[in-house]
Amino acid sequence: MIGAGKAFSYRTPSNPSTNTFSVSQHLAGALSWSGAAMAQLTDQDLSDIAFAQTQVRNFAERQKATMLELEVETLPGVTSASVSTGMPVVGTGFGMSFDIVGHEVADRSQRLNSRFNMVTPHYYQTLGINLTRGRAFTEMDAAGGMRVAIVNATLVKKYMPNVDPLTQRVSVDQLIPGVANLGAPVAWQIVGVYDDVRNGGSNGEDYPEIDVPFAQSPWPGVQMAVRTVGDPANMSKSIAGVINSLDPDLPMADVKTMDTLLEEARGGDRFGVVLFGTFGVIALLLAAFGIYGVMSFGVAQRTHEIGLRMALGAGAGQVLGMILKEGMALGAGGLLIGLAGACGAGKLMRNLLYGIGNLDYGAFSAVAAILLLAAFLACYIPARRATQVDPMTALRDQ
Repeated sequence: MIGAGKAFSYRTPSNPSTNTFSVSQHLAGALSWSGAAMAQLTDQDLSDIAFAQTQVRNFAERQKATMLELEVETLPGVTSASVSTGMPVVGTGFGMSFDIVGHEVADRSQRLNSRFNMVTPHYYQTLGINLTRGRAFTEMDAAGGMRVAIVNATLVKKYMPNVDPLTQRVSVDQLIPGVANLGAPVAWQIVGVYDDVRNGGSNGEDYPEIDVPFAQSPWPGVQMAVRTVGDPANMSKSIAGVINSLDPDLPMADVKTMDTLLEEARGGDRFGVVLFGTFGVIALLLAAFGIYGVMSFGVAQRTHEIGLRMALGAGAGQVLGMILKEGMALGAGGLLIGLAGACGAGKLMRNLLYGIGNLDYGAFSAVAAILLLAAFLACYIPARRATQVDPMTALRDQ
């Protein structure tokens, strides 16, 4: 269940200079995650994660990101921090074509596709992303060293289903800051695999993703995640101080909790919930009135039969019980068919909307009760009225 989360923001205008780059700082709070924390965001309490942005000038040195990460980690109350070009829910920002080394395709338009993310060593620890195979990045994965990569489970399932991914290399065109065109292909040795996270937004399918060490593929526009042991709102000034120590002119803006980010990402979902909920209530009322109208009409048509049965000695209670039994059997049959369809629709909605859990048996029971009540009244009211009419009068009316 997603917590409320505290949000706060600062905004500053963007610097139009070509040396101005954006750094997004996600101030992550204490998370009650256990082990494989972020395999599915629907299972996590993200109420203490926050988000901030800053405009950083002269961010050309590739060591600057590591320096920022290390200095933030020295703050009291901070347990870990990371810098990356992308984040779960927010997205990676890059989509790249690639080849599996040894299985290159001649037609470059037929190359494989993946999200591409540059991250510092503590990225997985800070966000609680579970590595299922191999290892995480370390400070040894520096510029000039062997180029290594970590991929998500979706990429392995889609492109390497029958091989050991740790024996594979992927070839990706090089991203060069400040240059519009891509550079020559670079081969990355896969050293780890991690559980899927929501890298395509708060809902929808997970996309294949390749993560590489930030030191080996630096990029000026980055984001930062910080895990704290307390309320991230109380850490914003301290973290802003670290940023200010790197450059007094660095502004920090758009500080938000991760819960706030999720709520913003789910804005369309909330509109859909209200819309579908309204349609559902209208449909329920129409169904109830429809059932009442059709079944009451059918019972009213049996007035002659009711009069005949009572003329032959049947008691009012017997006739009423017979009508209710037949009518409720018909209503229950229709209800079972409707519930089966609703279960199928519920499974479809879980694939379309974020945070949809198992079937809500309370809601299903309430709808079933309303429709059965409509069927009961549709049978009882006209049948009761017919049993109170003199049998001879009922027979003459026909």
